[in-house]
Amino acid sequence: MKRLVCSTLALVASVFATAQDIQSKIQFEAPFKFPLFIAGNFGEPRPNHMHAGLDFKTQGVEGKELYCVADGYISRITIGLFGFGNALYVTHPNGYTSVYCHLQKFAPEIAKFVKKYCIQHELDMVDIKLGPREIRVKQGELIAYSGNTGASHGPHLHFELHNTATDELVDPLPYFKHLLQDTIPPHGNEIMFYPQRGEGVINGLTTKQRYKVKGGIRGVVRDTINAWGKIGVGIYGEDMMNKTFNHYGIYSIKLFVDGIQRFESHLDKFYPIEHRMVNSWGDYDVFRKSRIWFLKSFAAPGNSLQMLNLDKNRGVIDINEERIYKFKYILEDHYGNRGTVEFNVVGKKSPIPEYQVPNVRHFLHWNRTNVVQEPGMELAIPRGLLYDDAPLNVQTIVSPKGISNTYRLHDDVFPLNTWATIMIAVRNPLPVETRCYYVAMKTATGWRYMGGRYNSDNGWVSGRVRDLGATYTVQVDTIGPRFNPIAKKNWSRLGVVKYVISDKESGLQHYKCKIDGKFALFTNKRGVLTCHLEDVDIQRNIKHRLEFVATDNCGNKTVDVQEFVY
Repeated sequence: MKRLVCSTLALVASVFATAQDIQSKIQFEAPFKFPLFIAGNFGEPRPNHMHAGLDFKTQGVEGKELYCVADGYISRITIGLFGFGNALYVTHPNGYTSVYCHLQKFAPEIAKFVKKYCIQHELDMVDIKLGPREIRVKQGELIAYSGNTGASHGPHLHFELHNTATDELVDPLPYFKHLLQDTIPPHGNEIMFYPQRGEGVINGLTTKQRYKVKGGIRGVVRDTINAWGKIGVGIYGEDMMNKTFNHYGIYSIKLFVDGIQRFESHLDKFYPIEHRMVNSWGDYDVFRKSRIWFLKSFAAPGNSLQMLNLDKNRGVIDINEERIYKFKYILEDHYGNRGTVEFNVVGKKSPIPEYQVPNVRHFLHWNRTNVVQEPGMELAIPRGLLYDDAPLNVQTIVSPKGISNTYRLHDDVFPLNTWATIMIAVRNPLPVETRCYYVAMKTATGWRYMGGRYNSDNGWVSGRVRDLGATYTVQVDTIGPRFNPIAKKNWSRLGVVKYVISDKESGLQHYKCKIDGKFALFTNKRGVLTCHLEDVDIQRNIKHRLEFVATDNCGNKTVDVQEFVY
């Protein structure tokens, strides 16, 4: 047995050493043949997610030739999914999958394959999974052209690296840093103090306190800061690179108190399920009001973001002696450029008010399943969705003549880590099919579809919610999508058909167009659907019949028929 254990340990050590050796030898080629600059880096905090890759600039235009970064095979092709627009996934033998997003178009052979697939399956939005023997590609091979498709606000390439085995998102910058120039250290702009609820005060106050940093990359806070009890600290900072005006997230943040490290963050990798934890790591409340991110150097008990390295107190500092505590942030980028922020906190004994639980009907606990019930409404929040304990101030707006009551779940922003289930009773049923009922969330411009499943046994409608700081109700949609043919008089001359399809109620679910009974492939760019007639297998110089069918999320269907000569 001893010999077996030793042999097993030796094998594991050998495999680990081999894996490390392989990792150190991984090389990727640049995706473009021109000098590289990035507009966004990995792990930057965004609302409800972290930036999962690098945004390579494409000189302000679309159509730049895009090359594969390493040998491999195309394992996935998507069109119209995840906000990626046109996207390619290439799996490499080194354990990574590279992802190329917002593409204008694919290289000819790949485009031919995709077009055939779309027509064969009569799909405009596709998610094609491929095996290692179907489309192989070589390092430096042309695979696509850069673009601006999907949820893109300007021409660029969004590039990701995934761990193929685990789907973990990995920072690509270490593999391309030799192609970029950076001699500029990160710097801090402001510091935020967070007295822990019922356990600490800053300058005698239980509310968070904000201070300006002066001095640039050797920053200091000169204000007098008195504290007592347990406190957290957060920093708002930025990084920059040479020859560009973009601002980036800071790769490494370390906090030292009296020379002892209490916190560290590294923007190097995370799992997709961790995306929304940025709402807890960052100060989401401040962000939505001022559009800047304070990143906390402590973590709520329900925040398990792996890129945070915490001490036994999860980064919370206990100011329990009347003396000066010396704080120091070290901010560092991938190139070793380093900025600092230093400040003192004076331990000054002060009364700490006991936390008074707000006078609300519901108090949520982060480490258990929570079920919230109000007349005509039930909210089920599974364990793992909350980052900390919190009150929930539900307000019920009774609507005697409405389809249901309306519920304001909380009076402030309250993002969850993923979906919870809400069920609302129908008070006044309408003479419509049950599929027409849906849960709606109030937005600045109207109401948004949040799912609709009518339970005929009890007359309740269920939907999904991820923000408790919003208002929900039940609505009915009996109106199908609306068609708007764009410049039909130009269809024949230009050989291009354009449409806008809208649905203001439950939202558009899918659509399909046929011309003379043949499937017509449309591309979607910012809501404008475009079909190039040369790609449709139809006769020329005759009258054609176009039939467009669209269905919304409640199953309402609309058909639009047009005739034209081409």
